Amino acid sequence: MEIFEGIVGKKGEIYVRKRFRELMGLKPGDRVEFIVKGDTVIFRKKPNATDLLRRKRIRVDISEVLELRKSFEEELVSGD
Repeated sequence: MEIFEGIVGKKGEIYVRKRFRELMGLKPGDRVEFIVKGDTVIFRKKPNATDLLRRKRIRVDISEVLELRKSFEEELVSGD
């Protein structure tokens, strides 16, 4: 595990070190997501269509997807 620091610019831009961008595979124009839960933030690169097509395909039953969705919705509502 590595810990990185960043700087917030005058206009709200977030600047991070090159090593971090390389580890995350970030390039100019990439979209990212910040998931905030209390005082914790999860940062991740938002996959584009090409990234999704390159992923290994797996079979998933629709009932599994619906069950996961319900679980996520309950977690969002409860704030846990």
